[in-house]
Amino acid sequence: MGDETIDWQGDLSLAPFYSKGSVKVSGIGFNTLEHFLAPYLPYDLRGGKVSLSSDYELQIGQRFLLVTRNGRLSVDELAIAIGQDSEEAELTSGTIGIDEIGFDLDALEAEVGQVSLDGFEIAVTRDQSGAIDWLAPFSKTADESASETEASESGASAFRWSVAGIALSESQLRWRDRQPETPVELVLEQLSLSVGSLDHMLNEPVNYQPTQPWLAVAGSQSTVS
Repeated sequence: MGDETIDWQGDLSLAPFYSKGSVKVSGIGFNTLEHFLAPYLPYDLRGGKVSLSSDYELQIGQRFLLVTRNGRLSVDELAIAIGQDSEEAELTSGTIGIDEIGFDLDALEAEVGQVSLDGFEIAVTRDQSGAIDWLAPFSKTADESASETEASESGASAFRWSVAGIALSESQLRWRDRQPETPVELVLEQLSLSVGSLDHMLNEPVNYQPTQPWLAVAGSQSTVS
């Protein structure tokens, strides 16, 4: 597997199946990731290397149990294009780091610590009809949306999640708007932003602490006031 490694330490029993320990996956390249993620990822993965470590507890039998704790995820040099026909990747990053990842399948709950994104760059385009390019793979028919609404109202248990905070540094947002008579392209550069805690309720005020980015419009550049 070259530089790609998997390390495991823990206990394992087979009757019934139960395992508890820690696993560390290092240096997984985008070709390997694409092989496993292709059925689920609606975009074209063109670069990246992932490392992941976590403590876990897994039980399969009369009761299915899956709990993870103390997870850490790092992604380096990520590159994603919206489609295979894209000339260049619309999303790239230097380093993405996520710590204190926890998941409890029985409780339907996920917790994430600090999310750090360095050198994150994304280009977003709105076409003449008003559609956002990144959302195109998720467009659904009215019937599908209606069925999901009915399912959400059926009383099923809700998935709970929380994020301790997000820190964005030295990043860039490129906005291309093809809907106006004269197309517009805006670029926010040197963007740094801290976002406070978030959770599935989304009913609490969010604390934003942005720095002053550079804004480029059709070749001109100025600071955003």
